Amino acid sequence: MTFEQVQGDLFAQRDVAAIGHGVNCRGVMGRGIAVEFRRRFSDMFDSYREECLAKRLRPGMLFPWPLPNGRWVYNLASQDEPGRNATDEALESALIAVLEHSRAHEVASVALPLIGAGIGGMTPRTTIATMERVAGPSPVLVRLVIQPRR
Repeated sequence: MTFEQVQGDLFAQRDVAAIGHGVNCRGVMGRGIAVEFRRRFSDMFDSYREECLAKRLRPGMLFPWPLPNGRWVYNLASQDEPGRNATDEALESALIAVLEHSRAHEVASVALPLIGAGIGGMTPRTTIATMERVAGPSPVLVRLVIQPRR
């Protein structure tokens, strides 16, 4: 199986080779799980912001960031601006880029949250369907990590 869904903490997924999240293309990580990515990976955030300000990151693209421990952080450009404007097309394209990068760099597994849902304006159902469809034929394990409600 190349797609699985679990409940838990994205950052506690120690058995995967990469973790990722959705980003906008304006260099802003100000809400949701992005704030935690910015806090944990400040060098990555600085480089991501630079890519955005130089207009090199566009919806549907991927900004991968290698960590010193050999893992990766994947920033999936699911929307142009912050807010409720994530699109299924951008998510699909960014997921394809994740899988291509993963295969090229021998990344066997990646954990992702409900990208584009909630703050991004997409529904969880749409996000899950897109992730299942794109991950289905891939040898890379895509794990959707849904944070339990508090």
